[in-house]
Formats: sequence, structure tokens, C-alpha cells
Amino acid sequence: MGRPRIRPTRKECLARGLCQICRVRPSQQGRKSCDPCNDKSNARNAQNRELHKERYGGKYAEYRRRHVEKQKAADPQAWEESQATSRMKRRLRRYGVTPEQAGDCLDAQGGVCALCMGDGPLELDHDHATGLFRGWLCGPCNRFLGHSHDDTSLLRRAIAYLSGKPE
Repeated sequence: MGRPRIRPTRKECLARGLCQICRVRPSQQGRKSCDPCNDKSNARNAQNRELHKERYGGKYAEYRRRHVEKQKAADPQAWEESQATSRMKRRLRRYGVTPEQAGDCLDAQGGVCALCMGDGPLELDHDHATGLFRGWLCGPCNRFLGHSHDDTSLLRRAIAYLSGKPE
């Protein structure tokens, strides 16, 4: 037989609805701590953030700024191209498409917008419901589909409206 437990364990606090920090006051609904303990914790976190800013805040930002400026100055055109390539790779990765698949789709479309057949700059189009890549569209066509919320009935009504035949 060990020493009697004075304070309940964290699991017991959770079961009883007690604050897991002070283990005395009831915790708020859906939270692990009571208001006074939560306020203390927030104050401690704010102090730690301020200390971190004082110690390290400007060092990395200053290094990054100088590095970027040096890269841009060395070859501005290459810098812009690498930024555009990085952005496109991130977008492709977000929608689960390899650069090869994206290139094949662009070739299948003939290098033009899938809707208006315009040959201006193309953007990656994706289905908002599934998040899957659909193809390449020019900016205005991509925004047009986005503003219509991919609603085919709305697009049918728009066609009827434009053709002068109400549905």
C-alpha cells in the first residue's frame, strides 16, 4: 500500500471534468483547463514568443532577404523562371498531378484553353468538389467556372439566356 494520492491523475481529471493543470477547478466544456489556468498558459506562451523574437526574430529574416536579393541581382530572368516553376510544381503536387501528366494533358489540348481555345497563358483547373486536376484553362475561363461553382444547371440557364430562349 503506497502513499495516498492527494491530487487526481490527468486521466481522472478528464473523466471528472476537472482542469488538468490545477486539478481542482472544473474545466470549461470541451477544454482541458479552467479559465484562470488557461489565462496563465496564454500569458506564458506570449512571453515565450516575445523572448524568441528578441533572440532570433530578425536574424533569419535578414539572411533570407539578403540571399534573395543576391539571387535576383545575379540573374533576374532565371530568378523569375525558377519562382514560376516552383509555384507550378506546388500546385501540381497539391492536386496530385505529376509534371508529365500535366504536360500530356496540355499536349492533348493542343496547348490552348479547353473552353475558349485561346492560346494565352494557361492556368491549372481543378474540380472543387474532389480536388482533382481537370485540365488547362485561360484565366478568364477558369474564373468563369469558379464563379459558377461548377454548377451545370446554372451554366445551362446561362446558355439559354444568351441564346434568347428561356428555359
